[in-house]
Amino acid sequence: MPNVSKITQKLIEIVQINSDLKDVWVQGEISNVFSRNSNTYFTLKDNVKRIECVIFKDWAPLQKDLPAVGSSISVNGQIYVYGAKSEYRFMVKKINPPENFLPVQPASVSILITTWENILKTHSGEVQGEISEVFVTPADFTIFKLKDVTVGGPSENIIECALPPKVNPPFPLEIGERVHVKGRFGIFPDASAYRIEIGNANNIAQAIKRPRPASPKSNQCLECRQHFDNLQDQLCHICYYARLTYEGIVVGAVQRYFDDSKFSNFSTEREHKIRWGAYREGRADIALLNSEGDPVAIAECKRIGYDGSDGIVQLKSYINPTVAKLGLFADNTDPYEWTFFKKNDERQRFDQITRSQFERELGVEPVQEISSIQIGAPENYKDELHEEIRRKLDQLFEEKMQRLEKPLSDLKIELQKRGIVNWFKNLFSKENK
Repeated sequence: MPNVSKITQKLIEIVQINSDLKDVWVQGEISNVFSRNSNTYFTLKDNVKRIECVIFKDWAPLQKDLPAVGSSISVNGQIYVYGAKSEYRFMVKKINPPENFLPVQPASVSILITTWENILKTHSGEVQGEISEVFVTPADFTIFKLKDVTVGGPSENIIECALPPKVNPPFPLEIGERVHVKGRFGIFPDASAYRIEIGNANNIAQAIKRPRPASPKSNQCLECRQHFDNLQDQLCHICYYARLTYEGIVVGAVQRYFDDSKFSNFSTEREHKIRWGAYREGRADIALLNSEGDPVAIAECKRIGYDGSDGIVQLKSYINPTVAKLGLFADNTDPYEWTFFKKNDERQRFDQITRSQFERELGVEPVQEISSIQIGAPENYKDELHEEIRRKLDQLFEEKMQRLEKPLSDLKIELQKRGIVNWFKNLFSKENK
Protein backbone atom coordinates (compact mmCIF):
# COMPACT_ATOMS: atom_id res chain seq x y z
CA MET A 1 0.00 0.00 0.00
CA PRO A 2 1.52 3.40 -1.01
CA ASN A 3 2.34 5.68 1.89
CA VAL A 4 2.31 9.49 1.91
CA SER A 5 5.96 9.77 0.84
CA LYS A 6 5.35 7.59 -2.23
CA ILE A 7 2.30 9.66 -3.19
CA THR A 8 4.39 12.84 -2.89
CA GLN A 9 7.06 11.29 -5.11
CA LYS A 10 4.39 10.36 -7.65
CA LEU A 11 3.31 14.01 -7.85
CA ILE A 12 6.92 15.11 -8.37
CA GLU A 13 7.23 12.61 -11.23
CA ILE A 14 4.02 13.94 -12.82
CA VAL A 15 5.64 17.40 -12.98
CA GLN A 16 8.88 16.01 -14.39
CA ILE A 17 7.22 14.20 -17.31
CA ASN A 18 4.98 17.12 -18.36
CA SER A 19 6.69 19.85 -20.35
CA ASP A 20 3.73 22.18 -19.68
CA LEU A 21 4.66 22.22 -15.98
CA LYS A 22 8.44 22.57 -16.15
CA ASP A 23 10.68 25.06 -17.94
CA VAL A 24 7.70 27.32 -18.66
CA TRP A 25 7.42 31.12 -18.85
CA VAL A 26 4.61 32.77 -16.91
CA GLN A 27 3.61 36.43 -16.87
CA GLY A 28 1.78 38.29 -14.13
CA GLU A 29 1.77 41.07 -11.55
CA ILE A 30 4.06 40.75 -8.54
CA SER A 31 2.84 41.23 -4.96
CA ASN A 32 3.42 40.11 -1.34
CA VAL A 33 7.21 39.92 -1.47
CA PHE A 34 9.03 38.67 1.64
CA SER A 35 12.13 36.66 2.59
CA ARG A 36 12.60 33.73 4.97
CA ASN A 37 15.60 31.43 5.53
CA SER A 38 17.49 33.11 2.64
CA ASN A 39 14.62 32.27 0.25
CA THR A 40 12.43 34.90 -1.40
CA TYR A 41 8.68 34.43 -1.72
CA PHE A 42 6.15 36.42 -3.74
CA THR A 43 2.74 36.12 -5.40
CA LEU A 44 2.25 36.26 -9.16
CA LYS A 45 -1.31 37.03 -10.25
CA ASP A 46 -3.50 38.02 -13.15
CA ASN A 47 -7.10 39.24 -13.19
CA VAL A 48 -8.47 35.80 -12.26
CA LYS A 49 -5.96 33.62 -10.43
CA ARG A 50 -2.71 33.73 -8.52
CA ILE A 51 0.19 31.41 -7.71
CA GLU A 52 2.73 31.50 -4.91
CA CYS A 53 6.33 31.68 -6.17
CA VAL A 54 9.68 31.00 -4.52
CA ILE A 55 13.28 31.88 -5.40
CA PHE A 56 15.45 29.47 -3.45
CA LYS A 57 18.80 30.63 -2.09
CA ASP A 58 20.56 28.60 -4.81
CA TRP A 59 19.30 31.28 -7.23
CA ALA A 60 19.98 34.17 -4.83
CA PRO A 61 21.31 36.54 -7.56
CA LEU A 62 17.81 36.59 -9.05
CA GLN A 63 16.41 38.20 -5.92
CA LYS A 64 17.93 41.57 -6.77
CA ASP A 65 16.22 41.44 -10.19
CA LEU A 66 12.72 41.47 -8.68
CA PRO A 67 10.92 44.68 -9.66
CA ALA A 68 8.72 46.68 -7.30
CA VAL A 69 5.39 45.37 -6.08
CA GLY A 70 2.70 46.00 -8.68
CA SER A 71 5.05 45.57 -11.62
CA SER A 72 4.42 43.11 -14.43
CA ILE A 73 7.14 40.50 -14.97
CA SER A 74 7.78 37.21 -16.74
CA VAL A 75 9.40 34.35 -14.84
CA ASN A 76 10.70 30.97 -15.94
CA GLY A 77 10.60 27.83 -13.81
CA GLN A 78 8.45 24.87 -12.89
CA ILE A 79 5.73 23.66 -10.52
CA TYR A 80 7.33 22.70 -7.20
CA VAL A 81 5.64 20.11 -4.96
CA TYR A 82 5.98 21.10 -1.29
CA GLY A 83 5.28 17.83 0.50
CA ALA A 84 5.60 19.18 4.06
CA LYS A 85 2.33 21.13 3.66
CA SER A 86 0.60 19.40 0.73
CA GLU A 87 1.04 22.63 -1.21
CA TYR A 88 2.58 23.68 -4.52
CA ARG A 89 4.68 26.67 -5.57
CA PHE A 90 6.17 27.99 -8.79
CA MET A 91 9.95 27.64 -8.48
CA VAL A 92 11.57 30.58 -10.27
CA LYS A 93 14.86 30.05 -12.12
CA LYS A 94 14.85 33.09 -14.44
CA ILE A 95 13.35 36.58 -14.39
CA ASN A 96 12.71 38.65 -17.50
CA PRO A 97 11.51 42.26 -17.27
CA PRO A 98 8.59 43.08 -19.63
CA GLU A 99 10.76 45.38 -21.82
CA ASN A 100 13.07 42.47 -22.77
CA PHE A 101 12.11 40.34 -25.77
CA LEU A 102 11.15 36.69 -25.22
CA PRO A 103 11.26 34.11 -28.04
CA VAL A 104 8.12 32.45 -26.64
CA GLN A 105 4.82 33.91 -25.54
CA PRO A 106 4.58 33.56 -21.72
CA ALA A 107 1.48 31.90 -20.34
CA SER A 108 -0.86 33.71 -17.99
CA VAL A 109 -1.18 32.57 -14.37
CA SER A 110 -4.71 31.34 -15.09
CA ILE A 111 -3.51 29.13 -17.96
CA LEU A 112 -0.74 27.62 -15.81
CA ILE A 113 -3.13 26.84 -12.94
CA THR A 114 -5.72 25.33 -15.30
CA THR A 115 -3.06 23.19 -17.00
CA TRP A 116 -1.78 21.93 -13.63
CA GLU A 117 -5.34 21.14 -12.50
CA ASN A 118 -6.29 19.30 -15.73
CA ILE A 119 -3.13 17.18 -15.67
CA LEU A 120 -3.71 16.13 -12.06
CA LYS A 121 -7.31 15.12 -12.80
CA THR A 122 -6.03 12.41 -15.14
CA HIS A 123 -4.20 10.70 -12.26
CA SER A 124 -5.60 8.84 -9.28
CA GLY A 125 -4.03 8.19 -5.91
CA GLU A 126 -4.33 5.52 -3.23
CA VAL A 127 -2.65 6.03 0.13
CA GLN A 128 -2.62 4.83 3.72
CA GLY A 129 -1.63 7.09 6.61
CA GLU A 130 -2.49 8.57 9.98
CA ILE A 131 -4.83 11.55 10.36
CA SER A 132 -2.94 14.55 11.75
CA GLU A 133 -5.56 17.29 11.30
CA VAL A 134 -9.28 17.58 10.49
CA PHE A 135 -11.26 20.70 9.62
CA VAL A 136 -14.33 21.80 7.65
CA THR A 137 -14.21 24.57 5.05
CA PRO A 138 -16.91 27.26 4.76
CA ALA A 139 -18.13 25.35 1.67
CA ASP A 140 -18.69 22.30 3.93
CA PHE A 141 -15.84 20.23 2.49
CA THR A 142 -14.31 17.99 5.14
CA ILE A 143 -10.53 18.18 4.90
CA PHE A 144 -8.20 15.81 6.72
CA LYS A 145 -4.43 15.57 6.45
CA LEU A 146 -2.56 12.26 6.40
CA LYS A 147 1.00 11.69 7.54
CA ASP A 148 3.25 8.68 7.23
CA VAL A 149 3.58 6.08 9.98
CA THR A 150 6.91 4.35 9.38
CA VAL A 151 9.27 2.16 11.37
CA GLY A 152 11.85 4.91 11.54
CA GLY A 153 9.33 7.51 12.66
CA PRO A 154 6.99 9.80 10.70
CA SER A 155 8.25 11.48 7.53
CA GLU A 156 7.87 15.21 6.89
CA ASN A 157 5.37 14.70 4.06
CA ILE A 158 1.61 15.05 4.37
CA ILE A 159 -1.27 14.82 1.89
CA GLU A 160 -4.62 16.58 2.12
CA CYS A 161 -7.75 14.54 1.45
CA ALA A 162 -11.12 16.15 0.68
CA LEU A 163 -14.65 14.83 1.20
CA PRO A 164 -17.47 16.70 -0.64
CA PRO A 165 -20.31 18.17 1.48
CA LYS A 166 -22.81 15.35 0.80
CA VAL A 167 -20.37 12.49 1.46
CA ASN A 168 -20.37 11.32 5.07
CA PRO A 169 -17.42 9.18 6.24
CA PRO A 170 -18.41 5.68 7.44
CA PHE A 171 -16.66 6.30 10.79
CA PRO A 172 -15.58 9.35 12.86
CA LEU A 173 -12.49 11.07 11.46
CA GLU A 174 -10.29 11.51 14.53
CA ILE A 175 -6.70 12.62 14.89
CA GLY A 176 -4.53 9.51 15.24
CA GLU A 177 -6.88 7.29 13.21
CA ARG A 178 -5.14 5.28 10.50
CA VAL A 179 -7.09 5.23 7.25
CA HIS A 180 -6.87 4.00 3.68
CA VAL A 181 -8.21 6.34 0.98
CA LYS A 182 -8.33 6.50 -2.78
CA GLY A 183 -9.47 9.11 -5.26
CA ARG A 184 -8.33 11.51 -7.96
CA PHE A 185 -5.75 14.25 -7.53
CA GLY A 186 -6.97 17.82 -7.52
CA ILE A 187 -5.95 21.29 -6.38
CA PHE A 188 -7.44 24.12 -4.34
CA PRO A 189 -5.88 27.27 -5.89
CA ASP A 190 -6.99 29.69 -3.16
CA ALA A 191 -4.80 27.81 -0.66
CA SER A 192 -2.16 26.63 -3.20
CA ALA A 193 -2.92 23.08 -2.00
CA TYR A 194 -3.02 19.75 -3.80
CA ARG A 195 -5.37 17.02 -2.58
CA ILE A 196 -6.81 13.58 -3.07
CA GLU A 197 -10.50 14.15 -3.82
CA ILE A 198 -12.61 11.29 -2.44
CA GLY A 199 -15.71 10.77 -4.57
CA ASN A 200 -17.77 8.53 -2.27
CA ALA A 201 -17.75 6.96 1.19
CA ASN A 202 -16.66 3.57 -0.19
CA ASN A 203 -13.25 5.06 -0.98
CA ILE A 204 -12.28 5.60 2.65
CA ALA A 205 -11.77 2.85 5.22
CA GLN A 206 -10.13 2.28 8.58
CA ALA A 207 -6.70 0.69 8.29
CA ILE A 208 -7.10 -0.78 11.78
CA LYS A 209 -10.69 -1.61 12.72
CA ARG A 210 -11.72 -1.16 16.33
CA PRO A 211 -13.34 -4.13 18.05
CA ARG A 212 -17.13 -4.03 18.34
CA PRO A 213 -18.35 -3.90 21.96
CA ALA A 214 -19.81 -7.01 23.51
CA SER A 215 -23.59 -7.48 23.43
CA PRO A 216 -25.55 -6.07 26.40
CA LYS A 217 -25.51 -8.31 29.45
CA SER A 218 -28.58 -9.24 31.45
CA ASN A 219 -27.75 -6.84 34.29
CA GLN A 220 -27.75 -3.78 32.04
CA CYS A 221 -30.66 -1.41 32.27
CA LEU A 222 -33.47 -1.24 29.72
CA GLU A 223 -32.50 2.29 28.69
CA CYS A 224 -28.99 1.12 27.79
CA ARG A 225 -30.39 -1.79 25.80
CA GLN A 226 -32.56 0.63 23.82
CA HIS A 227 -29.61 2.96 23.14
CA PHE A 228 -27.02 0.28 22.42
CA ASP A 229 -26.49 1.68 18.92
CA ASN A 230 -26.49 5.30 20.07
CA LEU A 231 -23.62 5.61 22.52
CA GLN A 232 -23.89 9.39 22.68
CA ASP A 233 -26.83 9.02 25.07
CA GLN A 234 -26.45 8.91 28.83
CA LEU A 235 -25.94 5.37 30.15
CA CYS A 236 -26.39 3.94 33.63
CA HIS A 237 -23.40 3.50 35.94
CA ILE A 238 -23.20 -0.22 35.10
CA CYS A 239 -23.02 0.44 31.39
CA TYR A 240 -20.34 3.14 31.68
CA TYR A 241 -17.64 0.59 32.22
CA ALA A 242 -18.74 -1.62 29.34
CA ARG A 243 -18.28 1.24 26.85
CA LEU A 244 -15.16 3.03 28.05
CA THR A 245 -13.40 3.03 24.69
CA TYR A 246 -15.95 5.30 22.98
CA GLU A 247 -15.46 9.03 22.70
CA GLY A 248 -19.21 9.57 22.98
CA ILE A 249 -19.15 8.35 26.59
CA VAL A 250 -16.49 10.91 27.49
CA VAL A 251 -18.45 13.66 25.71
CA GLY A 252 -21.51 12.63 27.73
CA ALA A 253 -19.57 12.82 31.00
CA VAL A 254 -18.34 16.35 30.21
CA GLN A 255 -21.85 17.38 29.16
CA ARG A 256 -23.26 16.16 32.50
CA TYR A 257 -20.53 18.08 34.32
CA PHE A 258 -21.62 21.30 32.59
CA ASP A 259 -25.30 20.43 33.18
CA ASP A 260 -24.73 20.81 36.93
CA SER A 261 -26.81 23.57 38.51
CA LYS A 262 -23.71 25.60 39.35
CA PHE A 263 -23.31 26.27 35.61
CA SER A 264 -26.92 27.48 35.28
CA ASN A 265 -25.77 30.89 34.01
CA PHE A 266 -24.15 29.21 31.01
CA SER A 267 -25.34 27.09 28.11
CA THR A 268 -23.53 24.43 26.10
CA GLU A 269 -23.22 23.74 22.39
CA ARG A 270 -22.12 20.44 20.89
CA GLU A 271 -19.90 20.51 17.77
CA HIS A 272 -19.21 24.24 18.21
CA LYS A 273 -17.80 25.76 15.00
CA ILE A 274 -14.27 27.17 15.18
CA ARG A 275 -12.91 29.18 12.27
CA TRP A 276 -9.29 29.97 11.38
CA GLY A 277 -9.15 32.64 8.71
CA ALA A 278 -11.32 32.43 5.60
CA TYR A 279 -10.75 28.85 4.49
CA ARG A 280 -10.42 26.65 7.57
CA GLU A 281 -13.09 25.53 9.97
CA GLY A 282 -13.26 22.92 12.73
CA ARG A 283 -15.67 21.77 15.41
CA ALA A 284 -14.98 21.60 19.15
CA ASP A 285 -16.75 18.79 21.02
CA ILE A 286 -18.41 21.11 23.57
CA ALA A 287 -18.35 24.86 24.10
CA LEU A 288 -19.56 26.55 27.29
CA LEU A 289 -21.33 29.76 26.25
CA ASN A 290 -22.19 32.89 28.23
CA SER A 291 -25.52 34.71 28.06
CA GLU A 292 -24.41 36.52 24.89
CA GLY A 293 -23.59 33.25 23.12
CA ASP A 294 -19.81 33.72 23.24
CA PRO A 295 -17.62 30.76 24.25
CA VAL A 296 -15.96 31.08 27.65
CA ALA A 297 -14.55 27.54 27.76
CA ILE A 298 -13.84 24.86 25.15
CA ALA A 299 -13.87 21.12 25.88
CA GLU A 300 -12.09 18.55 23.69
CA CYS A 301 -12.82 14.86 24.30
CA LYS A 302 -11.08 11.68 23.22
CA ARG A 303 -11.90 8.04 23.77
CA ILE A 304 -10.51 6.36 26.89
CA GLY A 305 -7.16 4.82 26.12
CA TYR A 306 -6.37 7.55 23.58
CA ASP A 307 -2.62 7.55 23.05
CA GLY A 308 -0.93 10.82 22.23
CA SER A 309 -0.80 14.54 23.05
CA ASP A 310 -2.49 15.66 19.82
CA GLY A 311 -5.77 16.08 21.70
CA ILE A 312 -4.35 18.81 23.95
CA VAL A 313 -2.72 20.49 20.95
CA GLN A 314 -6.08 20.36 19.18
CA LEU A 315 -7.83 21.89 22.21
CA LYS A 316 -5.37 24.80 22.33
CA SER A 317 -5.78 25.38 18.59
CA TYR A 318 -9.56 25.62 19.14
CA ILE A 319 -9.19 28.16 21.97
CA ASN A 320 -6.73 30.49 20.18
CA PRO A 321 -9.08 31.96 17.51
CA THR A 322 -11.95 32.45 20.01
CA VAL A 323 -12.59 34.78 22.94
CA ALA A 324 -12.51 31.80 25.33
CA LYS A 325 -9.73 31.74 27.92
CA LEU A 326 -10.38 28.31 29.46
CA GLY A 327 -10.06 24.76 28.20
CA LEU A 328 -10.90 21.24 29.34
CA PHE A 329 -9.32 18.08 27.91
CA ALA A 330 -10.99 14.76 28.79
CA ASP A 331 -10.05 11.22 27.82
CA ASN A 332 -11.86 9.69 30.78
CA THR A 333 -15.29 9.88 32.41
CA ASP A 334 -13.72 10.73 35.80
CA PRO A 335 -13.35 14.51 36.33
CA TYR A 336 -10.27 13.85 38.47
CA GLU A 337 -8.54 12.58 35.33
CA TRP A 338 -9.38 15.66 33.25
CA THR A 339 -6.87 18.40 32.45
CA PHE A 340 -7.83 22.07 32.73
CA PHE A 341 -6.09 25.02 31.08
CA LYS A 342 -6.16 28.81 31.22
CA LYS A 343 -4.83 30.95 28.38
CA ASN A 344 -2.05 33.26 29.54
CA ASP A 345 -2.06 36.15 27.04
CA GLU A 346 0.77 37.98 28.77
CA ARG A 347 3.20 35.07 28.38
CA GLN A 348 1.54 33.72 25.22
CA ARG A 349 1.06 30.22 26.61
CA PHE A 350 -1.46 27.95 28.30
CA ASP A 351 -1.16 27.33 32.05
CA GLN A 352 -2.47 24.09 33.53
CA ILE A 353 -4.87 24.73 36.40
CA THR A 354 -6.97 22.67 38.80
CA ARG A 355 -10.68 22.07 38.45
CA SER A 356 -11.39 24.39 41.40
CA GLN A 357 -9.41 27.16 39.70
CA PHE A 358 -11.29 26.45 36.45
CA GLU A 359 -14.64 26.89 38.24
CA ARG A 360 -13.48 30.01 40.09
CA GLU A 361 -12.43 31.56 36.75
CA LEU A 362 -15.99 30.98 35.56
CA GLY A 363 -17.38 32.57 38.74
CA VAL A 364 -19.61 29.62 39.59
CA GLU A 365 -21.08 29.32 43.08
CA PRO A 366 -18.58 27.64 45.43
CA VAL A 367 -19.49 24.26 46.89
CA GLN A 368 -20.48 24.29 50.56
CA GLU A 369 -18.10 22.90 53.17
CA ILE A 370 -18.60 19.24 53.99
CA SER A 371 -19.03 20.10 57.68
CA SER A 372 -22.41 21.65 56.88
CA ILE A 373 -23.97 18.23 56.18
CA GLN A 374 -26.34 17.10 58.94
CA ILE A 375 -25.71 13.40 59.42
CA GLY A 376 -28.75 11.23 60.09
CA ALA A 377 -29.91 7.69 59.46
CA PRO A 378 -28.70 6.36 56.09
CA GLU A 379 -32.12 5.09 55.10
CA ASN A 380 -33.51 8.66 55.18
CA TYR A 381 -31.16 9.89 52.48
CA LYS A 382 -32.08 9.86 48.79
CA ASP A 383 -30.21 10.38 45.56
CA GLU A 384 -30.17 14.16 45.99
CA LEU A 385 -28.16 13.94 49.21
CA HIS A 386 -25.83 11.33 47.74
CA GLU A 387 -25.06 13.80 44.96
CA GLU A 388 -24.54 16.59 47.50
CA ILE A 389 -22.11 14.42 49.47
CA ARG A 390 -20.25 13.49 46.32
CA ARG A 391 -19.82 17.14 45.33
CA LYS A 392 -18.57 18.11 48.77
CA LEU A 393 -16.11 15.24 48.81
CA ASP A 394 -14.98 16.32 45.35
CA GLN A 395 -14.12 19.74 46.71
CA LEU A 396 -12.35 18.29 49.74
CA PHE A 397 -10.18 16.04 47.60
CA GLU A 398 -9.50 18.88 45.17
CA GLU A 399 -8.32 21.26 47.87
CA LYS A 400 -6.59 18.83 50.23
CA MET A 401 -5.12 16.29 47.83
CA GLN A 402 -4.52 17.79 44.39
CA ARG A 403 -2.82 20.85 45.83
CA LEU A 404 -0.88 18.60 48.24
CA GLU A 405 -1.67 20.68 51.28
CA LYS A 406 -2.26 17.56 53.38
CA PRO A 407 -1.43 13.86 53.00
CA LEU A 408 -4.06 11.11 52.81
CA SER A 409 -3.75 10.37 56.55
CA ASP A 410 -4.77 13.95 57.37
CA LEU A 411 -7.78 13.60 55.09
CA LYS A 412 -8.95 10.55 57.04
CA ILE A 413 -8.51 12.39 60.36
CA GLU A 414 -10.46 15.35 59.00
CA LEU A 415 -13.36 13.11 58.00
CA GLN A 416 -13.33 11.43 61.41
CA LYS A 417 -13.54 14.81 63.13
CA ARG A 418 -16.72 15.51 61.18
CA GLY A 419 -18.23 12.23 62.35
CA ILE A 420 -18.74 10.98 58.82
CA VAL A 421 -16.37 8.00 58.42
CA ASN A 422 -18.49 5.45 60.34
CA TRP A 423 -21.66 6.76 58.71
CA PHE A 424 -20.18 6.16 55.25
CA LYS A 425 -19.06 2.68 56.25
CA ASN A 426 -22.59 1.79 57.33
CA LEU A 427 -24.19 3.41 54.30
CA PHE A 428 -22.07 1.72 51.67
CA SER A 429 -21.98 -1.61 53.49
CA LYS A 430 -25.77 -1.72 53.51
CA GLU A 431 -26.13 -0.61 49.86
CA ASN A 432 -23.51 -3.03 48.58
CA LYS A 433 -25.26 -5.95 50.28
